[in-house]
Amino acid sequence: MKRFVFFIFLITAVIGDCMPQCFPPSTLFSSNINYSNAEANWNTTSGAHHYKIRYKEISSSTWLYKNNISNTLNTKLLNNLTPLSDYIWQIRTHCD
Repeated sequence: MKRFVFFIFLITAVIGDCMPQCFPPSTLFSSNINYSNAEANWNTTSGAHHYKIRYKEISSSTWLYKNNISNTLNTKLLNNLTPLSDYIWQIRTHCD
């Protein structure tokens, strides 16, 4: 019985130490939209190690990624977009 209780406590402690709380960026918007590029913009988040953006054409099922975006940046150029198409983008905060 004691081993079972200890095992549960150990897992809880490991999970708590490995997963710091990451808050999502706020105030997301797009700017400088032109024929094949657009800028993704956001407010930075305290405690972020880096960001990851995924984006896709609305009609597509395939996501494209911008990985390892510095925690000091609050804008990223999304390039090589299909002209005259609608896109959706999302951003995720990664904490260390």
